[in-house]
Amino acid sequence: MKNLLCIFAGLVMGTVALSGCSDDARPNEDAGDSDAGADTASYPDPFTELAMDAVRISSTGSDGDFQTTSTELDLGDGPFASVTMTMTLGTTCYPFQQWADDPPPEGHNWPPKCDAFDRNFDIWLAPPEGSEEPRLVLMRAITPFGGPMEHQFDVTDIFNARPGSHELFAHISTWPDGSGRVSGSDGGWFVTVRFDVEPGPAPRNVLAVMPLENRYLGPGTFPETRNFSLPEGTTSGRVEYYVSGHGGGNDRSSACIGPAEEFCRRRHIVYVDDEEYPLEAWREDCGDWCTLVTDPTFGIEHCLENPTGDVRSVNAPRANWCPGTLTEAYVFEPESLGAPGEHLFAYEIADIEEGGGWSVDAIVYAYGD
Repeated sequence: MKNLLCIFAGLVMGTVALSGCSDDARPNEDAGDSDAGADTASYPDPFTELAMDAVRISSTGSDGDFQTTSTELDLGDGPFASVTMTMTLGTTCYPFQQWADDPPPEGHNWPPKCDAFDRNFDIWLAPPEGSEEPRLVLMRAITPFGGPMEHQFDVTDIFNARPGSHELFAHISTWPDGSGRVSGSDGGWFVTVRFDVEPGPAPRNVLAVMPLENRYLGPGTFPETRNFSLPEGTTSGRVEYYVSGHGGGNDRSSACIGPAEEFCRRRHIVYVDDEEYPLEAWREDCGDWCTLVTDPTFGIEHCLENPTGDVRSVNAPRANWCPGTLTEAYVFEPESLGAPGEHLFAYEIADIEEGGGWSVDAIVYAYGD
């Protein structure tokens, strides 16, 4: 293990420098060659880490993995040329042929284990033990209405900046419906998380990846301010701002197309140092995830990507999310983040309706030359 970790004395991985390596830690260096003084790196072979394998997240409070599951994750000390995370979501709702083995009880619309509704779905790394920093989000998404889903993510920079051991969490805000009308009486989802890892030189000199915020904000939101410090050597940086609107409400103004916060356009303002970024967190492309098909089992027309959802609901614009899709980040790269030292991040969300709220995550990345 020491030979792998000590290929280059002084090699920088994230913000950690390795030292104390002897000459015999360089197995590919031939002392007889004319360029014997040059270092030739040797890295472990690419590998796959299956962090979660069809783990069921349950809607039943007495179950061990009620809404949330976690596992230990350690991809090694790096550096990494590439780290790709693949998330696969499984369901008992679809295809509908599965209902033959698990039919709805009398008076119910759905099999007990089927969660037919769309839910918040997040994957994150827990803060280090003893740290007061927020979680570090790897994925924000919304489950489909009852359908399977798969997405891939490049998380190379995160694991180069933060190698080693982590606790990995997956959370779905699933709830049972005892009547079986809106969803199953014991609904749930199956989560698989895989990391495909290629050790090697880091593609970017990432010096730090720091979570700034993880919060659910209700009405009367005031500007939320976070101070942070970028390390020495920083020459560029970016802030990622993840937001989505949820919950109830009865706003009848022109800002809303329906009686819930998820159907309301809200004005956000993000501040990074002296820069101000106004935006409307709103999506009108939800219809892209409704390929109409007719099911041979029941003869009903539905969205292929959201099979248990009402077609009108699937297609409706929403507060920066669509059923079955990722919640993408708004990205800001002000010139001020090109300098080490103290910086400021803040945001505000206007006119949130009583009963509604917005889920917010923010991350800052720092890079060197």
